[in-house]
Order: sequence, then structure tokens, then C-alpha cells
Amino acid sequence: MLNKYYGDIINGLTQENENLKRFMMEDTFDELAKMYETNVDNYKAMTDAEKNLLMQDLIPYWNSGIQSMADVFAG
Repeated sequence: MLNKYYGDIINGLTQENENLKRFMMEDTFDELAKMYETNVDNYKAMTDAEKNLLMQDLIPYWNSGIQSMADVFAG
């Protein structure tokens, strides 16, 4: 009797936890999508000079960090 009682409680809490995780992932995805759209719109509004400056600023970060990670994953 106690096993069933506590088993039902644990199962209910487990299901509730799964639902919360799913809702949080969906909300996070929605927020990231909004941020992405904002960034795309801002990038489109930039002048060519601003875009070139941005890309020049990103190259050192790419070479020092992202490219290193890509090389490691590529083997």
C-alpha cells in the first residue's frame, strides 16, 4: 500500500518534471528565435562599412577559439 502510494507520487513528480523541462525548452527556443530575428534585422540594417568592420572584429575570435574547436572535433 505504501509502495503504491509513494510510487504514484514519484511517478507524478517525474511526469511533472518532464513537462516542465519540455515547456522550458520550448520557451527557450522561442526566445532564441526572437533574438535571432532581431540580430538578422539589425545586420540587414547595417551599412557595408559596418558589416566589414564587424567581420574584421570577429576574425581574431574565429581563429583563436572557434576554429580551434572545429579542428579538434574534426580530428
